[in-house]
Amino acid sequence: MVIRGKGKAEGYRPYVDGLRAIAILAVIGYHIGVPGFSGGFVGVDVFFVISGFLIIGHIIDQMRGSRFSLTDFYARRVLRLMPLLLTVILSIAGLAALVLITPDEFSDFGRSATAAALMISNHFFLDRQGYFDTAAEAKPLLHTWSLGVEAQFYVAAPVLIWLLTRPAAMARHNRGLFWGAVAIVLVSLAGCVLFTDPDRNRAFFLMVCRAWEFVAGALAAVLAERLRRFSIVTHVLGMLGLAMIVACVYLYSPALLYPSWYPIIPVLGAVFVIAAGEADAMTPVRRLLATPPFVSLGLVSYGWYLWHWPLLTLGRIYRFGDHALAADLLIGGALSLLLATATYFAIERPVARNKSRLLTRRRSITVGIGIAASLAAAVPGLVYQKIVGPAVSATLTAENWPGKGMLKSVDDACIVRGKWAYQSGCLQAASGKTLGLLIGDSHARESYAPLAAMADKANAKWVTLVRPACPPLLSADVVFFGQSQGCVDTWKSGLDALRDGQAAISFAVIQANWGIYVGGDNAFRASRSLTTGGDGNPASDQYRTLSTSLADTVHSLKHLGIQRILIIAPEPQFSHEGAACLMRARKMRLPEDTCARPRVEIEAQHQRILTALNDVSMSNADVRLIDPFAVICDGTTCRQHRHGIPIYVDDNHLSRIGNDLVFGSYAGDFAWLFGHAAEASR
Repeated sequence: MVIRGKGKAEGYRPYVDGLRAIAILAVIGYHIGVPGFSGGFVGVDVFFVISGFLIIGHIIDQMRGSRFSLTDFYARRVLRLMPLLLTVILSIAGLAALVLITPDEFSDFGRSATAAALMISNHFFLDRQGYFDTAAEAKPLLHTWSLGVEAQFYVAAPVLIWLLTRPAAMARHNRGLFWGAVAIVLVSLAGCVLFTDPDRNRAFFLMVCRAWEFVAGALAAVLAERLRRFSIVTHVLGMLGLAMIVACVYLYSPALLYPSWYPIIPVLGAVFVIAAGEADAMTPVRRLLATPPFVSLGLVSYGWYLWHWPLLTLGRIYRFGDHALAADLLIGGALSLLLATATYFAIERPVARNKSRLLTRRRSITVGIGIAASLAAAVPGLVYQKIVGPAVSATLTAENWPGKGMLKSVDDACIVRGKWAYQSGCLQAASGKTLGLLIGDSHARESYAPLAAMADKANAKWVTLVRPACPPLLSADVVFFGQSQGCVDTWKSGLDALRDGQAAISFAVIQANWGIYVGGDNAFRASRSLTTGGDGNPASDQYRTLSTSLADTVHSLKHLGIQRILIIAPEPQFSHEGAACLMRARKMRLPEDTCARPRVEIEAQHQRILTALNDVSMSNADVRLIDPFAVICDGTTCRQHRHGIPIYVDDNHLSRIGNDLVFGSYAGDFAWLFGHAAEASR
């Protein structure tokens, strides 16, 4: 079996541009939020298949004829990708200066612009994943991750193909090439499934986990050879392939843990469409995709892809994160398409027309110019990162721009993580002091600094057992993207470490953003739920599960000898980051309450959470509950600021000032917790 190059198809294929149109319409529809396009992200997978089909075929043809030149190959890639990419980066860098406002926005944009110019943004955005990560809508160059994947595949592809088409392999009719391609598909697909993760999704961003999609595109030529004798099958397969892509666009959603195995369907669909189009020029799918509307959109698809996302995100940032369909259609759809068309005629088409002349004698120069241009385009990003961001930060005080809290050994010698025992120095640091336990998710971590200050005044010291995105529940785990997160094991092993710590703990604070674990508001594209079974299915009554499992945690803490326990209810969650929203409102001369939230929007779920937590506190002696909601919200409105000072570090974590405000309002309960006051009435 032979993998063939493009052969006579070295010429133009209109239907391939038509397939590009399907892919870009899917992506644009998904990003804008058009109903029926919830799975439009599969358009990127289709793009990868098309690239693999065209590029690998070109390399094989060139190598067969002993005409392949690595310099020529890279020069062609530079001419295809870089002129428009660098134009977009520089243009968006200028526009961003008018929209961005916070030091983090400027610095993050600068880093991403530099990474995009150097074609490594997939690695940049992979490294930026995490619990405190900025939402996708605030990353104007996030979409360039796919260009990084593509460019890195272009670096690897010639080498892999050369290894598989050595003279000995060529003499055996390229069977080694075919089976080598199959092996790459299987290994890369296995990596795609294994490295798909809800918290740090390597499979989504890494080229090695996406390589199978490119190679599948090359294997479409093999399938085409087998289909040439079966006209009816070819016609049916082509339409089936298009239907598979459209079905995924309609049926898939961001709630899927993607990519995993899910791209197999749209990738096979694209392979079927290409194979059918190559096997028979009269197939319905080829004739449909070769019609002028599809071809026209396909010709400008690269530019439309590059322009739409940064314009869409900057527009949403300017509108305080508002996802207005009409505005997004105008900006991310019409305006970006207009710019794509303009830059196609002004940049892409002239470069394509002059490609032969540029490549005849100036291949090395073309590559060199491309590299130099990339480095030059990285400069604005460095300016944003190294100059603009720090300059904006220098104008702000710690009150106006609160930072996120961290737990470090230098600050807290009593951190307990998983199966670790106390860190060295813990008991010495706590000598002569009463020990308390702070246990919970990232909200407990944000509370550490003000709690530590309060503990010092009470001659006490905290032992901390913290895991972000995990509520401190001993009999209920968290399900995220259909996977149990292993939270229970963390808490059980942590408590085992405390039992072996040879130090008496007198009191405890239990804190978490309880609402997001029962399917409530959260910043993620999939909800979190509690589960009590080994099957990972969400429990039928989430609030009862929360109450029961929290009671188990309280019971276990009391068995450790802990005498007094304070449970902290969740603070209100917002749609915008507090400090950033306040800065933007002031710059636009809008009321400071622009990002406030009506109490009625979140009252119902909060009361259900409060009831579940109250069931535990009222059923256990020496357990109390405090409610930040009562401090942050008045009768009608919940605010992220107090007297013009932000009290949140993002959309759901209180700042040091916010925590001081809440804890100060419950000073009597903390005095009771530290054992320095008589028990107050409930």
